[in-house]
Amino acid sequence: MRKQAPFLGKSTPGRACKAIMGLMRRLMAFFRRGPECRDIRMAASDYIDGDLQMTQAEWVRAHLSGCVACQAFVDTLVETIRLLGTMKREQPAPAGLTDTIRVRIAEEGRLGA
Repeated sequence: MRKQAPFLGKSTPGRACKAIMGLMRRLMAFFRRGPECRDIRMAASDYIDGDLQMTQAEWVRAHLSGCVACQAFVDTLVETIRLLGTMKREQPAPAGLTDTIRVRIAEEGRLGA
């Protein structure tokens, strides 16, 4: 029997995918910010992984301390990575998930353009 993930209630691949899709929607909302915020989004993964040079990391930290939207973006990215880590790797994605993600990304791109 699978262990329950407290943040998801009953742990099932479908519930985890729904939670991830919700987080992805939150992430997509930040794609319509200014140029500095765009730079933060580009550096977010390296920042989380600790792969930035000290001056770059300090710049990201300074921006995050004054930008609620970017802080929410980074927090959401961290949570998404954590959720993905809870999924069994040998299970394929639910049918249609990849297509759904591609369609939503395309829709967000049209809305933000």
